[in-house]
Amino acid sequence: MSDTLIKVRDQVQIKVPKSKVWEIISDFGNVSRWHPYMTQSAIIGSSNRGVGTERSSEGLQAGTLTEKVVAWDEGNSITYEMTVKPLAMSMLSISGEGDQTLVTSDFQVDPGTEEESPGLDRPGYEKQLQDMLKVIGLGLKMYAEHGQKLALPS
Repeated sequence: MSDTLIKVRDQVQIKVPKSKVWEIISDFGNVSRWHPYMTQSAIIGSSNRGVGTERSSEGLQAGTLTEKVVAWDEGNSITYEMTVKPLAMSMLSISGEGDQTLVTSDFQVDPGTEEESPGLDRPGYEKQLQDMLKVIGLGLKMYAEHGQKLALPS
């Protein structure tokens, strides 16, 4: 990643124990169960937990993605890379007490230099990413609290 990184963060409070939220996000191959933008997902290979785990996902906006776990802190956070251009990395971390869990989503993408991405509206792109992260957080909240996938408006 270079100095052209765009970084966004969002947080959502979920009214379920941290262990339940971890159970959902650590089921890496089944992200499409709760992620509003994903229509299907599956593990690639034999590993389904920990560093090196890979998944393939079909997204409404992104098409087919391959993602690989690069950091796994059991019960606390998962960091994974999208193996497409532009290079992107996402981290979900959780903290909580009792029936309250705070989920922090950090996302960074390297769209490249002006020469590599001519005409890119960086502020507009950053806002799109921020809005996307908020919807993803709300999707996780809906699934964790109600067992339902958040429906996106058509």
